[in-house]
Amino acid sequence: MHIPSDEIFQHLAIESSGVWFAPTIGADTHAILLKSPTNTLKSIIRGAVVKLGFSVRNTTSGKILMTVLYIYDIPTTPSVTIAAEITRNRQVALLEILRDRETTPLFLYDELSRNVAEAECSFAEPKDGIVRLIGNIDELYAGDTNEDIKFALDQLENVADDIVLLNTLKTEYVSALEITLRNFVEFNLHVIGSRERSIFKITDLNEGGGLEQSVWHLLIGLFQNDIYRSPQVMESRAKRELTDVFAVTEFGIFMFESKSLAILSTDKNQSTTRRAKNIESHIKKALNQLTGATKSIQNGLEIYSLDAQKIDFDRSLTPHGIVLISEMLPAVDWDAMFLELTKATLKSNAIFHILDLRELARLVIGSKTANVFDYYLLQRANKVIELQNILIRVRFIEDETPH
Repeated sequence: MHIPSDEIFQHLAIESSGVWFAPTIGADTHAILLKSPTNTLKSIIRGAVVKLGFSVRNTTSGKILMTVLYIYDIPTTPSVTIAAEITRNRQVALLEILRDRETTPLFLYDELSRNVAEAECSFAEPKDGIVRLIGNIDELYAGDTNEDIKFALDQLENVADDIVLLNTLKTEYVSALEITLRNFVEFNLHVIGSRERSIFKITDLNEGGGLEQSVWHLLIGLFQNDIYRSPQVMESRAKRELTDVFAVTEFGIFMFESKSLAILSTDKNQSTTRRAKNIESHIKKALNQLTGATKSIQNGLEIYSLDAQKIDFDRSLTPHGIVLISEMLPAVDWDAMFLELTKATLKSNAIFHILDLRELARLVIGSKTANVFDYYLLQRANKVIELQNILIRVRFIEDETPH
């Protein structure tokens, strides 16, 4: 397991995906850190192709080195992440890894910035060509992001997909190396809350339970003693589950229904269309479950924690119903899902949301308290209604954060 430096962890915490090259202290002198959504990490562990592209552009600020990470979690439409390498110690680490090392430990991080696994990483030849492309480290730009960096990244974004479209490792603007990963070790992560403890392992075949655990883990810092996994509702002298995760404050009610795609136990070559249809089915089912949970609250049914403690809260508050899916896949019919969201809203006095773990993590990280989280959810819901589009991402702007 790897403990990143404070400087790198700040990037890990706010970036949704990326790759970092770092000098380390210990037996291994270098490490590569890769952050990506859980589903993508599972695909990597199962053997998905991973490529790393390099691009250099001359600007008035100097020579800018950029990387493009290609992960073929869906073989026909891989995920692509572009970044500028503008930190000197990471530039040096990258060059030393390519030039001097046969293998380097690579550490995988999920949406919660948890180090979930590690592997032995090696780059396919010809590495020498990439070393020559990078050239003299002292000639590379190192510093803060500026307009030249933004412009270079925008230009690279327009041509980075050519590696995929042309099924090649080299184009006019990008040179790529295929990455070989072997000897995976997945970690058991122990999480302790006020009422329970939990163990998360990314390769646990109970993938739905893993997503639920991740939601709970992400939220316990905000809700402390007021968050419950699998709370039970009493109906006709029998108990049944209200929702996957339930949280309350004096100003808000939050119900989370998690729906995870099966990645570990399905065909690695599943089509984008099939994956999109599964997500749509999950959304519809979760909205129905949350509609039922809302009615249980509004009808005054008693709700208990798993340790049989009655949960008291202000039922006059309008609840949030959050559908947590594996990924906000663009191929999903989001217009149809917006109609499903609208119908669910009209059926009950609740505010419904459809998020993936990446989006939830962004909202939680940006929130100082549970009440601020409530505020951000409302703002996001208003924007979804305004645009009539569920497929949006929050972006925090400094000085606009409520206190």
